[in-house]
Amino acid sequence: MTADSVDYQALFETLPGSYLACSPELVIVAVSAGLERATGKAKEQLLGKPLKEVLPEQGSARQSLYASLRHVLDHHTSHEQTLTVNPVVAVSINASGGDIRSWHSRAWPVVGAGDKIRYVLYSVEAGPAPASHENTSQTIHWNSADTETVQKHQQPVVSDQQLQQILRQVPAQIATLLGPGHVYGFINEQAQQLLGEAATLGTPAAIARPSLVDSGYIRLVDQVYQTGIPFELSEMPTEQPASATNSPGETLYFDGVLRPLTDDKGQTQGVLVFGIDVTERVRAKQRAAELMEEVRFQDQQFHQVMEALPQMAWVSRPDGGVTYYNKRWYDFTGSNFEEMQDWGWEGFVHPADLATTVERWQTAVSQGTVFETEHRWRDRQGGYRWFLARGEAIRAANGSILRWVGTNTDIDEHKRFQQQLAAKDEQLHQILRQSPALIATLEGADHRYAFTNPGYDLLVGYRAKLGKPVAECLPELVEQGIIDKLDSVYQTGESVANLQTYLELVDPVRGERRPTYLDITYQALRDAGGQIQGVLAFIVEVTEQVRSRQRAEALMEEVQAGSLQLIEQRETFYQLFQQTPASIAILRGPEHRFEYFNPRFQELFPDRELMGQAMIEALPETVEQGFMELLDRVYHTGETFLGMSCRFRYMSGLVMAPDPSISTSPIRLSGKMELLWALPYLPTM
Repeated sequence: MTADSVDYQALFETLPGSYLACSPELVIVAVSAGLERATGKAKEQLLGKPLKEVLPEQGSARQSLYASLRHVLDHHTSHEQTLTVNPVVAVSINASGGDIRSWHSRAWPVVGAGDKIRYVLYSVEAGPAPASHENTSQTIHWNSADTETVQKHQQPVVSDQQLQQILRQVPAQIATLLGPGHVYGFINEQAQQLLGEAATLGTPAAIARPSLVDSGYIRLVDQVYQTGIPFELSEMPTEQPASATNSPGETLYFDGVLRPLTDDKGQTQGVLVFGIDVTERVRAKQRAAELMEEVRFQDQQFHQVMEALPQMAWVSRPDGGVTYYNKRWYDFTGSNFEEMQDWGWEGFVHPADLATTVERWQTAVSQGTVFETEHRWRDRQGGYRWFLARGEAIRAANGSILRWVGTNTDIDEHKRFQQQLAAKDEQLHQILRQSPALIATLEGADHRYAFTNPGYDLLVGYRAKLGKPVAECLPELVEQGIIDKLDSVYQTGESVANLQTYLELVDPVRGERRPTYLDITYQALRDAGGQIQGVLAFIVEVTEQVRSRQRAEALMEEVQAGSLQLIEQRETFYQLFQQTPASIAILRGPEHRFEYFNPRFQELFPDRELMGQAMIEALPETVEQGFMELLDRVYHTGETFLGMSCRFRYMSGLVMAPDPSISTSPIRLSGKMELLWALPYLPTM
């Protein structure tokens, strides 16, 4: 037998106790052998039948069964009851009596994708007996002939995969250990939580949990595997691993059974492990035992127990007067019994806490209820520490109060930590109030205001009221789609961020709508369990930025239009310069780089590379002849120079303007200073 050969149909049928699984329409899809025996019906008479057909809703016990199932379907949570009659047993069997006086029933959902209920499981077990009380000697036949016979005559109501899903969510620890090495073949969810992450399919139990070897548990499994005789577990202690959901090292207790798994030939192939957590029952018994010990007040052993307690313990009369303190009281207060007896303790409680303490103590004494309060006690140095005081009444068989027993537990560090947290919460609120961002928190599906900072209040004209829905305070947001976005975040948990959102908010003074632009982020707020409780709104007003951008865009359009016009003007100039008989060049920047020259100008210097070159590089002769100084003056002063009979000598010959009208003028093209150097006539050489 291997881990992937699990017969979930057979596994469900052989669960200890009475189990049934129904569809949400309350049609029976799976039953255990225990339920067959309880109802007196074979599974062929149960599977695929409506529950009301095989178990009519008659009598209070049956009505409680249906009430549990309806509770699960309506609320998606489990439901437990304690009954005096087994609701699945035939009336004749219930009437036969027996020593079992109570029955514990439980119903719970089996959920699938999207948290939708796929099945409802129901179990019944006897109250005073262990969970495995019924037919624990029965051997589980893996792929037995009985199962094969049923499969020949009727199709399974649910598939093996669906039964696997059901078994995984049964609120009991179920696992199969296969072969002599006790390899895990199946582990349901509760067993996985108990065993920890190390327990995986195909892993031997002794390797996954070495502590099972030390505790003798593996030896018991070996015994069942080798002998084929089941073994009952009653309040078996099990220590939690560090990876389980409970605290590391915590001891839990289980009732259950180890049963052999056999093949068709009767050969043992593995062991079924079935356990139900009875830790609360065991601890209740332990607490009851401890309480019984406390009741023996006059016994010396009781005093020894009280003295050994790590807390400060006390005992009082039914009327509330204290008659006993353990030694820890005197060590802490530095006082004595004569000073503290009866109501003398009032002198040691912090004055600010005394009135509340006295009121709660008197209420407990008069009504017989549990006394509990937090208050400060003065120590022997005169300082105060916080304590949790708790007292309960010890009653006689007739219900009358015999005495009160209580303890004071030092919670000073915890209390001061709480105060620090409260201070930090207040600091956080101050930060949120002073934040330049606009912040609001909304609670519930109708988005009621829980917090707003001053910036948010100013934005909405102080119309946001704590405890009131957004739609009621700011109705104009409904038509603008804001409530739909809040609904989406609350329902899906997915954040929404919108930049430069245009909204119109009503000005409460003028009654007019004020246009505004906002960067908005909506984020789901969750509780410690991850459930969505509300929505956080984080807002930054960007109205001025948007308007500035709009103005900049408009200005850019104007600049672009102007640039196009300049380009058109430049092209016009260039066309004119190309056709003029004068020699013309345009020089750019303080270096006077040649940006343009017409053919006439190039003819003056046929052997020079001019385009893009600075004047001093292209025509170095201009320096000593004063032309560079002339160009610099025009560039920096912006004044036109008009020269007469100017001569310019360069290495290839003499350039001369015969007409006294050579000119250099400053011009601006594309917003930059340039020089226009013009020689009206072609000079002689």
